[in-house]
Amino acid sequence: MPFEISACRPEELPALLDLADRVFRSRRSGAMEKEYPLLFHPDNLEQLRVIRAQGRPVSHVGVCLREGVILGCRMGVASIGSVATAPDYRGGGMASALMEDARRHSLERGVSLMLISGGRGLYHRLGYVPAGRFASLVAPAGTAPMTSGQPRPCAAGDILTVVGFHQREPVRYIRSLDDWRRLLNAGNLMNHPADLWIIEDGGVPVGYVATQQPSSGPGPRSPVRAYEFAGARRAVAEALPTLAAHYGAEEIEIVTQPDDAALLAEARRRDWRIGARGFPGTLGIIDGPAFFAALHPYLEERWGRDLGGLELEPLPEGAIFRRAGAEYRLETRGLLTTLVFGGDVETARALPPPPAPVAEALRAAFPMPLLWYGYNYV
Repeated sequence: MPFEISACRPEELPALLDLADRVFRSRRSGAMEKEYPLLFHPDNLEQLRVIRAQGRPVSHVGVCLREGVILGCRMGVASIGSVATAPDYRGGGMASALMEDARRHSLERGVSLMLISGGRGLYHRLGYVPAGRFASLVAPAGTAPMTSGQPRPCAAGDILTVVGFHQREPVRYIRSLDDWRRLLNAGNLMNHPADLWIIEDGGVPVGYVATQQPSSGPGPRSPVRAYEFAGARRAVAEALPTLAAHYGAEEIEIVTQPDDAALLAEARRRDWRIGARGFPGTLGIIDGPAFFAALHPYLEERWGRDLGGLELEPLPEGAIFRRAGAEYRLETRGLLTTLVFGGDVETARALPPPPAPVAEALRAAFPMPLLWYGYNYV
């Protein structure tokens, strides 16, 4: 059945927050409004999509619209989170209707890539996939050298220093200074309380590391998770064991891009465990023409000004690649998204092999890096 969907009204925000807290915070402390200041800010009401019953929001999909940069290519990104339906209204298709509304709403606002902080079957049925590749590096607790890689808590006056390090990263969300202030004031990193550390070399800031605070329950501490960082890789690597020791943990994990050669070299030199991680959710390229238009500078650098003779025809959900008389069709959003971002997932194994002329070109450009949420997790 069709549902009436619209933005959350200002007077409805308290009821919507109550719904979100009942669904997501019934078994743990915390408040969604404080933990997700970009999503539940009054300025973002238009992106809080709701269905009402008896005059109250009973189902919700939250959309946070920002831009991201991937290797110099700037594109519109929609982050989807806090997908919630009141228990008495579940099973009626409200979440599916809201997700489709969120897709259309995002398309109308110039978004080409949608990231969803969840992996439930609903998202798979709608064509989103768990694509993406990341490297997981695990370091044992220890101490940093006396001068290099020394962490200290981030102070209020460090914010522009942090912004500067973040701006130099090749794969990142674009965050306004207002965003930074809201996020750091919330003190939350990918659904956990967090700390931000300035990393110094000889007393000079050279990077930062954001860590989730480990749980304080009985028994051995779980590894500390460093789920955002920027700056000098060697200093960051030298700081990680000290941060693990600070929390009383035996290990610390940091997640980075799989082609972060500098940090991976530091990990190998220190004999750290190196593994693979997928994206913590599902995603989809929802506007192929806009996405590949944004990607054109990257593709030109990889394929040449004539794109290596490769013709790309975006389809409503997928794309057709043609080269030297050969054609490669990907009919679905999931297959196209997996081709572009890779990953050790079922969709990747289901990709049909491209004909040789097309395969040669595709290997030169894909898979490419994907945004990691960090502080932008919703």
